[in-house]
Amino acid sequence: MGAGASTTQTTATATAETDPFQLLTPELLAYVAKAAAADPAGFEKAVGLIRTEAAATTTPTLAKPTPTPTPTPTPTTNETTPLSLEEQVVDEINRCRTNPPQYATKLQEQLQYYKGNQVVRPNETILLTKEGRAAVQECIECLLKTTPLQPLNSLSCTGLQRACQDHNADTGPKGMTGHDGSDGSKPADRMNRYGMWKGGCAENISYGHSDPFRIVSQLLVDDGVPSRGHRTNLLTAGFRKVGVALGTHKTYTHMCTQNFANAYQDGAPQFDRTTDFNIKDAKIMTPAIASFLTIVPFDDMVETVKSSLGANQPNVSVSIDYTAPGTLKISITSQNADGGSSTSNMSCSFG
Repeated sequence: MGAGASTTQTTATATAETDPFQLLTPELLAYVAKAAAADPAGFEKAVGLIRTEAAATTTPTLAKPTPTPTPTPTPTTNETTPLSLEEQVVDEINRCRTNPPQYATKLQEQLQYYKGNQVVRPNETILLTKEGRAAVQECIECLLKTTPLQPLNSLSCTGLQRACQDHNADTGPKGMTGHDGSDGSKPADRMNRYGMWKGGCAENISYGHSDPFRIVSQLLVDDGVPSRGHRTNLLTAGFRKVGVALGTHKTYTHMCTQNFANAYQDGAPQFDRTTDFNIKDAKIMTPAIASFLTIVPFDDMVETVKSSLGANQPNVSVSIDYTAPGTLKISITSQNADGGSSTSNMSCSFG
């Protein structure tokens, strides 16, 4: 039986068959005996009828059922914990990534609120836009042409969320906008405070909204931003990781910062990226070079250096010039058989 169910058994116990003549008094039995002697056949017939009627009218006695105690219900653990606002924003981003045409339909429904360059929703403050319906319609057309993308993962990269929280805490109370922190930090710098991004990274910031759909749709439409850079970040196939944090803003009440990365590793790398690193004409891989390569976020550069310093490359040398916090130049020189040489250069900037 399932939890909380109870059963009660009822047993019916009938009395043993009783001969009706056992109920007669001695006087009545004497009278019956005389009747039997006078008409034996009629008496036997009468006795049969009496016994048949007695059996038909005998009422069984029911045993009183014994109640079965009702078990105490066991508390269940099926209740789901409500998603935080940050988690709801991640879900909203993933809806537009995994099903762009369906999200285009959601945006289409919003066009009813546009009156010229104003957005007029019931019981809300009128919002003034720069492009009006045109930006929304252009976004809808873009989504209808977009191939579904992989959802973003926010669970394995808490450092990205902490970087978002830092920017909110730094700029929100001051009423600042934009991607530069008050300390001059860039998005890549803040992401690298708590781990290391690899392959590529970007940052989106929404102001004025705390509702997940309003946040994501504002960045998707990207009204007044010719490059549509925020939309591009949301729909970049290479991004697989995201961190989101909502905060308060002195001017716009709400702000939501989103950090994206191709890959992200929580925790400090082996090399202190605030320290310069310079080496000239290295011919073999050393522990120092291997340690330094842990902070280079581009796998193709790392693999090129590793292969160039392999045991079978005696005619190749590598020079590394790193200036903290994130300017890197790498030169790879190969000696030719005729005594000449060729050099290839790589460079990048990262926080």
